[in-house]
Amino acid sequence: MKILLKVDGEWKPFEYNNLADLAEEFAKRNIIIGTGAIIGEGARIGEGAYICEGASIDEWARIGEGAYIGTGARISARAYIGTGAYIGEGAYIGEGAIIDARARIDARARIGEGASIDKDEAGMPTLRN
Repeated sequence: MKILLKVDGEWKPFEYNNLADLAEEFAKRNIIIGTGAIIGEGARIGEGAYICEGASIDEWARIGEGAYIGTGARISARAYIGTGAYIGEGAYIGEGAIIDARARIDARARIGEGASIDKDEAGMPTLRN
């Protein structure tokens, strides 16, 4: 399988044959993956990302540096989660959705396909169409 990891500021492919190789690479990059989490092929995982138990990152999704993906959350294919964003427990992020850096998505929230969430001047997440 192959995923993409950010190395020295650039996204680079990392191919692995077993989970031990993958775990070793994640440890080098301070990436934490919880028990039962699923990472789809081609997903991009930034350094310092925290993906909780049972979370699902679909193929070609991008998780920014330091992002937090809560227990049981699902990040659909080609979705983008910005640097330092917080995705709450059981939240669903639709295919191709964009979550801005440091935005907060509450537990069990559902963000539709292609939606874009950014932060306003007060730092509160806002929905853009």
